[in-house]
Amino acid sequence: DITIDFVTSLLTLFDPRSNKPYNTILVIIDKFTKYTIYIVTTKALTASTFVELFFDYIY
Repeated sequence: DITIDFVTSLLTLFDPRSNKPYNTILVIIDKFTKYTIYIVTTKALTASTFVELFFDYIY
């Protein structure tokens, strides 16, 4: 089992390498191992982008 949560309404920060803005953190927690992954993203995250992030960072 996993838990997924979004931390939103953060200050907008920019990635120094890509100059992309970020204002949301996607938090994914494995309930069994308590392993936590934090992924920076934007508030305008779409379902397809979420799936891409999930498979890039989880699988």
